[in-house]
Amino acid sequence: MGKKKQTKQEVIDDVVDLLGKIEKAEVEVEKAQIELEGRKEAAKTAKGVWLTRVDALRQLCRTRKRWAEEAKKQPLFNQGKKQDAPATVPKPADDKWKALTLAAAAISDKHIDKLEAAGVHTIGELSEKMNRHGQFWGRELGLARQRVAIEDEFNRYLMEITPKTEEPKSEPEAEVSKAS
Repeated sequence: MGKKKQTKQEVIDDVVDLLGKIEKAEVEVEKAQIELEGRKEAAKTAKGVWLTRVDALRQLCRTRKRWAEEAKKQPLFNQGKKQDAPATVPKPADDKWKALTLAAAAISDKHIDKLEAAGVHTIGELSEKMNRHGQFWGRELGLARQRVAIEDEFNRYLMEITPKTEEPKSEPEAEVSKAS
């Protein structure tokens, strides 16, 4: 009950079959390597395009800042504004709103749960995080995907509690009396 002894021809046939499988595997490896090299080249090209677009975007941002600075210097862009009165943003009458819960600001329950999990429990804490980290406050708290929705809800609340200010009325121009 031992193994059947292979003949010389059977051994040769087995070796030829094995060499055939090795050759097929080698061809598959070469195809995969060619595909990998092609994808590496495509990735390199895509990265170059991406970097070019990022550079263009950054240049536009820098240009926008320069334009804004230049616009401040140009009297044409400042017409209708009083030079001596800085613009003021209306603020709520007091800071009591900062101690209110997030639910008081009509922030949705799913956002409240995520904010509380990140350690933010009051409107004041949320405001402080937004002010400290700017547009990156959501990333700081691990809420980058929900940032815009939370900001919209928060800003809607602030607009509701902010006292409405009247637009400054323009002084009536002197009427020219008609000569009779």
